[in-house]
This record gives sequence, C-alpha cells and structure tokens, in this order.
Amino acid sequence: MKVIFDTNLYISTLIKPSGAAAKAYTLWSKDKRFSLLTSETQLDEFRRVSRYPELKALISSQRAGAMVNKLRLRATLLSKIEADRTPVYCETVLSTAKGRNRG
Repeated sequence: MKVIFDTNLYISTLIKPSGAAAKAYTLWSKDKRFSLLTSETQLDEFRRVSRYPELKALISSQRAGAMVNKLRLRATLLSKIEADRTPVYCETVLSTAKGRNRG
C-alpha cells in the first residue's frame, strides 16, 4: 500500500506522540507496514509550518529536522504530489495497515 500523509499529520505527530497521527506515522517509520510518499515541496511546507510562532513552543527544531531527515532517507520522494479529493484519515490507515499483517 502506498500512502501520502497530509503535512498536518507530521505536525500532529510531533505535538501529540500518543495520538492517532503518531500511530499512523509509527506504522510507517518503525513497522514498515506501507510505503510513504512525499516530495521536497511537502518537506519545505513542513519546515515552514513547524516554525510558526504558535507551534515553536510545541515542536523543537531538532525533532522537526530529524523527521525531515528520516522522510528524505526512507520515504519515496516524488517530484510532485497531486492533491487527491478523497481524504483518507488516520483511522483508515491504521485499520488497513493493521489488517495487512493478519493473515
């Protein structure tokens, strides 16, 4: 399964490590349950958003930078991500990825 996360999912993962967004991210980063797709444009957006004044108190630049580095190394980088009009929410990714390992 190939998945594209919205930038807000990455932000939410850093703000609330026990939340649904972080669980979906962990299914990729640690459990490797699906292929994650991203782009340099999205990584630039993530860096910009993580530096917003209202988020700087919640997200350290070190943690944001580590996430960008991990995404660059392990995710599939696309030249461009087209917006899909059908959103897939964290709960869908979680249940689908968990179901793939039940065999």
